[in-house]
Amino acid sequence: MIGALKARRRRRRRSAGSGDLRVAGSWDELTDGYSELGFEVPRGTTRLLVAAALESQLAGQQPAGQYPVSAGLTPLAGRVDRAVFNGREIDDDLVEQSWAEALDSLGIAETSAGRLRRLVGRFRIRSRRDWNKQDWRKRDTSRRK
Repeated sequence: MIGALKARRRRRRRSAGSGDLRVAGSWDELTDGYSELGFEVPRGTTRLLVAAALESQLAGQQPAGQYPVSAGLTPLAGRVDRAVFNGREIDDDLVEQSWAEALDSLGIAETSAGRLRRLVGRFRIRSRRDWNKQDWRKRDTSRRK
């Protein structure tokens, strides 16, 4: 069931809307995937800062003495920002390139995360839970005032 929900989410992001929305959807899919693997994905900040935070966490998972792995998130974040904010029509080639890079980066994170975290990540819809936590925090804060 969860796998079907994730596939539906991915399909909608990849095919619905204009080119800039589909490129932004590739970034959303990437950050949700990282979150589902247990990475701390900062919310409410720029894509470049999110990319830097995720790259740092990914580097921190590498065993000592191993060549550091980079998922190329910072360049991808910059390209997504340019596609979203440039005001021009985005062609299908750029959309597909963005999706390919996002899925490649997510694959690197999955490999780095290890077998158990990959397995747990398949059955976790972390992004929904994160948003619900934020809603509860807002409600709790309003009750205190």
